[in-house]
Amino acid sequence: MIQSSLDAQGDIPDGINLDQWLQGWFQRQQPALGGARPIDLLKTQDGIEAVRRALGAIVSGAYQ
Repeated sequence: MIQSSLDAQGDIPDGINLDQWLQGWFQRQQPALGGARPIDLLKTQDGIEAVRRALGAIVSGAYQ
């Protein structure tokens, strides 16, 4: 989802490893998720939806 969206927009800066960035993002506490780590939210449907919305906001540029 993210890779294809960014590829279509041409917004991936040179030298950025998207897989590595995502792995780190999932492990760090995220303010957009109330300080929760995305990886911890993937255990429930509500958590999955929250992570999906946060990633969608990042991809769209709504959350920076």
